[in-house]
Amino acid sequence: MLPVISITIHDALVLRTITDYKNNLENKVESRTSELKNAQEKLSKTVQLLRDAQQIQNRFFTNISHEFRTPLTLIMGPAEQIVKQSKNSNVIEEAKLIYRSAKKINRLTNQLLDISKIESGKIKLKTSKQNLTSILDENISLFRSFIERKNITINLSNENDEIDIYLDRDKFEKIIGNLLSNAIKFTPVGGYVNIEIKNNILDKNLVLDNTQNLEFVEIAISDNGIGIPKEKLDKIFDRFYQVDNNLNREYEGTGIGLSLSKELVELHKGKIIVESEEGKGSTFRIFLPKGKNHLLPSEIIDTTSFSKTQKDYDVEDLRIEKQMVDYITFEPNLLSSNNEKPFLLIIEDNTEVRNYIKKNLYDHFNICEAVDGEDGWEKAINIMPDLIISDVMMPKMDGFELCKKIKIDERTSHIPVIMLTAKATLEDKISGFDIGADEYIMKPFEIEELKSRINNLLQQRKRLHEHYKKHQLFDIVDQKISSIDQKFISKVLELIKNNISNSEFTIELLAENLAVSRSLLNKKLSALIGNAPGELIKRIRLNKAADLLKHNSGNITEISFEVGFNNSSYFTECFKKQFGVSPTQFQKQNH
Repeated sequence: MLPVISITIHDALVLRTITDYKNNLENKVESRTSELKNAQEKLSKTVQLLRDAQQIQNRFFTNISHEFRTPLTLIMGPAEQIVKQSKNSNVIEEAKLIYRSAKKINRLTNQLLDISKIESGKIKLKTSKQNLTSILDENISLFRSFIERKNITINLSNENDEIDIYLDRDKFEKIIGNLLSNAIKFTPVGGYVNIEIKNNILDKNLVLDNTQNLEFVEIAISDNGIGIPKEKLDKIFDRFYQVDNNLNREYEGTGIGLSLSKELVELHKGKIIVESEEGKGSTFRIFLPKGKNHLLPSEIIDTTSFSKTQKDYDVEDLRIEKQMVDYITFEPNLLSSNNEKPFLLIIEDNTEVRNYIKKNLYDHFNICEAVDGEDGWEKAINIMPDLIISDVMMPKMDGFELCKKIKIDERTSHIPVIMLTAKATLEDKISGFDIGADEYIMKPFEIEELKSRINNLLQQRKRLHEHYKKHQLFDIVDQKISSIDQKFISKVLELIKNNISNSEFTIELLAENLAVSRSLLNKKLSALIGNAPGELIKRIRLNKAADLLKHNSGNITEISFEVGFNNSSYFTECFKKQFGVSPTQFQKQNH
């Protein structure tokens, strides 16, 4: 019996040991699991904090970029005016310095905004097939005056003139602009800049991410400038990094341009490298994949056309003298059929910007002001201006919502709208045009550009009026006016034609049938087709009379009554004024 008891005690001890070991192990696992869970929670919180910090940084970059644009307008605009109007050479030079400095701030804010969008993943490629040589030629020409001033020789060589490649042209021009600007800036007087394009480069080391196409185009930009110290080369593309070198102190920048260029190249699934020797010069090489297999379908657009945007590199500063002597021939009276000045409504929440625009346009317009979108909408309805200039970012109702209301309301849909905005992305511009904006101008803007855009709208409206006047029957569909205005004109024409024999059909009856006031009817028809309602009714009656005379559909008296004239003598007078001959002569000429 003793051995059995001994075995049982032994088994119990083993079992207890195993149980204790199991419990201990479970406790350790539970403790470790808890530690891992806590670590995971801490990691998640850290990741969220980093994301929040990144979002705060991106919002800061975005907001500061937007906030800078309005005061920059108020710095650059007056500086531009001083350069044009002052007779004092010292004052002119100081104004140019102010202008150039403001331009540099604007360029910096644009670059910060681009970086913010890249980091947040909001910047997208919109590529199309582009001719590389043509783009480079155009960008070189922008620097021509500064190249000549420094007596720099610039050479563009390529293996093949017809090198087509899929690019986001706007982003590629920022890359080339930054590199060209640096090359010219750091090249001494009498130096050179060489640009060389090589086709069909094969190098597996160039493949980035998911690029399966190993064929690349190389663009090399070389100069014989001051060069970069060897120990600094690996940091040259770091954000905000500046080469601390006495030789380049004169040209010290912000350390953003090259970093942005690198990120934009990599967005194209390309690569950029630098080779440099201090005192001898630098070469930047860009490698871009050919074809479009490396691109997502959403990154390819059908057209090779593009919207030219404001260049952010130094060429804008270099061309300041030319920009400031280009005058606009301003013709606001094109909107008015008499000598009265047309009405302009300025909707802008910033008082100084509003006053700046008013000061430069008050000689040519009767100006009304509004301080926000709601105020602007009320005044647009009440005064029916000939033209509206509106900010985008405003309290109560922003410019996009306001423009949409203006363009979908029959009372105001005919009024041209120019939008001024600090929101400068392509997506913002497309949004503006999608809701019917006629022009979209980015802040900071130059007053001459605003005048030019106004002129273009006035000229376009004038051509539209002339177009309508040349068409005898007014059976016109024109893409230059909105579908709402097309429908309005169609209703007007239908009502007049349906009442063409009714001599009692007056402007009041026309307005009543259209459910609009007489003043609104007059404003809208004058703006759209260049005819007041009474003139339009008479014109259509006379056009119908001409058609009846051509077909010999009665004598003069009968036809005059058929088209709503009670007095045949008055009919003859009006007919001769419109067609240059009497009804009798017209009938003879057409038989």
